[in-house]
Amino acid sequence: MNRLFGRIILPAVYLLRGDLRFFYLNRYINNLNMTRSQVREYQLARLNHLLIHAKNTVPHYKDINIVASLEDLKKIPVLDKKTILSDINRLRSTKNYRTIKDKSGGSTGNKVTVYKDLRYHAISKAVLMRDWQSAGVEIGAKSAWFSGDIYKNKPVIFRMFYALLDRINRKIVLDTFQYKEADIIDWFQNKYNKFKPDYLFGFGGTLYDIAKLIKEKKIPIHKPKLIISSSERLEKRKYIEGVFGCQVIDQYGATEIPAIAIEDKNYVMHSSDDFVIVEVFNGEVLITALESYAMPLIRYKLGDIGLIEKKSLTDTYPFKQFNITIGRTYEVMKNRKGEHISGGLIKTQVEDEDLDINEFQVVQKSLDEVDLNIVKDEFTKEDSVKRLVEILKFFLDCDKVNVHYLDKFPTESNGKRIAFKCLI
Repeated sequence: MNRLFGRIILPAVYLLRGDLRFFYLNRYINNLNMTRSQVREYQLARLNHLLIHAKNTVPHYKDINIVASLEDLKKIPVLDKKTILSDINRLRSTKNYRTIKDKSGGSTGNKVTVYKDLRYHAISKAVLMRDWQSAGVEIGAKSAWFSGDIYKNKPVIFRMFYALLDRINRKIVLDTFQYKEADIIDWFQNKYNKFKPDYLFGFGGTLYDIAKLIKEKKIPIHKPKLIISSSERLEKRKYIEGVFGCQVIDQYGATEIPAIAIEDKNYVMHSSDDFVIVEVFNGEVLITALESYAMPLIRYKLGDIGLIEKKSLTDTYPFKQFNITIGRTYEVMKNRKGEHISGGLIKTQVEDEDLDINEFQVVQKSLDEVDLNIVKDEFTKEDSVKRLVEILKFFLDCDKVNVHYLDKFPTESNGKRIAFKCLI
């Protein structure tokens, strides 16, 4: 059944929608057979193709030139989120691409808008599937997702379409942006255990929060084959593995660049080198998306994670190895209604309302009081801050939100950046 869906039904459905992710999937699977030197040659060729395109069609890059080696990439200026905010029109290609508009950031970095051409979007999904498969996920198998229900406020026809697409993808979703303990118990007993998914996907903080509930309430659960954690730093891995009875693999990506790196079965993190060039420069992670043409992201500073490049322990895998040192962490908060509130819900609300706010941190001191720490710059607007205070009061059901303006994002003693911190 998994092969039927993974090799026939899903490719046909996406092709009919005009989405070529399965067309690109096999190509990127084959790239795993390259040697490290072949990967570097591939990167250089794709990089120069991108640089020529950027020079000819993107006003921001009109003075850029091709490079003789990957090391010469360091000569190109870094692209940060502040530059995107102030210069977005000159960062877009003058070619007439059909694009998807995405918003990113909001908690651990400046909120930015990026434009993806449909080819880049399809390739990014193909590489993400390839990376999952390399970690042990069988494409076409049943999966369960701990994520927000981003379609619940959409028109009925829209929701019906994506509900059908989830069924075709053999996928069930638990809305973990806002939930009560009773919701989790009911979902596991009446949906998850009957569906018996092979794989589970979720945010690290949410996986831990739900794992604690499963253990405390002694909820019987079907054990998946593998869990993929993404979008934030993976904490309490061993605890989650103990509760669910399977391995938890960490995957690193961002809205702008979904597939950046993923762990293998030995917990070694590999960057997706045939899709991105990853640099560690002055402690910052810079990403060059090799196939992003509508809005090139060249030496793009994500600003939310630290990596340390490792010497490769084996030549059997052609991509670079890394250790994650500092990452986003979203602790799950609570309110007086007995609801668990994911930081992702607040982050998504900030993006959906397009609030003009720099980096911010939410610290829940009690059920009644919250600290809102904001790194203020020229893009921060007071009306947006007031609106974020209203959002926090609404979702956290609290009476008091203390606003503090800081020079830089606060970090823990171990360097960790906790965007949503619960002290309860």
